[in-house]
Amino acid sequence: MDIQTLSDRAEIADLLALYCRGVDRRDEATLRSIYHEDAIEDRSEGQFIGPAQKWVGWALSVIPVFELTQHTILNSLVEIEGDTAYGETYFNA
Repeated sequence: MDIQTLSDRAEIADLLALYCRGVDRRDEATLRSIYHEDAIEDRSEGQFIGPAQKWVGWALSVIPVFELTQHTILNSLVEIEGDTAYGETYFNA
């Protein structure tokens, strides 16, 4: 594995941590910053499937029913092919 791939993986790990921080702190700016403008969020049928920027608004409208939240990252598998990364991450919420 080369240095660029290691760097890319570290950046993806940081984005996942920022996601957890953004949700738990209900920080809209952080959540919006982790997605590309054309990113798609797929939470499964019946939850949310659509533009990630719209998901941020949806998530922030749902979270207030919880007094506190705690998101933690578990297994994360990332494959990098040039400028494209594919990943699957497990988390507890």
